[in-house]
Amino acid sequence: LKMVLLMINIYTCLTVDTVYKRYCPNVVVIQCGADCLSGDPVGTFNLTSKGMGECINTILKWNLPLMLLGGGGYNYPNTARYWTYLTSLLVNQALSNDIPEHKYFLMYNPGYQLHGQCSNRKNCNTTQYITELLANIHKNLLKINKL
Repeated sequence: LKMVLLMINIYTCLTVDTVYKRYCPNVVVIQCGADCLSGDPVGTFNLTSKGMGECINTILKWNLPLMLLGGGGYNYPNTARYWTYLTSLLVNQALSNDIPEHKYFLMYNPGYQLHGQCSNRKNCNTTQYITELLANIHKNLLKINKL
């Protein structure tokens, strides 16, 4: 399983890097909607803030001016966790996984942690499907003439 996740992660980073190489941007603007996260009542994805953070870390390595925009996110504690984590990546500041006590602390139950878990929603995507999908995206990106 770790080998499969590593392979998917490498493909994802390869895809993001291919976008960079094909478009040669001078600046990057990313819309970081939290409705992609597991547990969002509107979004149908099952992503984690750490997974999304890996993509942001890849883009940070480009050393370009970067603007992250909020958006979406209808589970307010998860949205706050997500944007807090992304901000920590931007300022290169490691955070404790324990959420400190504050006025809204009880909203962060049951784990009271910065990084939540994926839901128990069944993942209908096979490793083969995801690998083929990312490979196809990468192949199509290579067809784009460099700008």
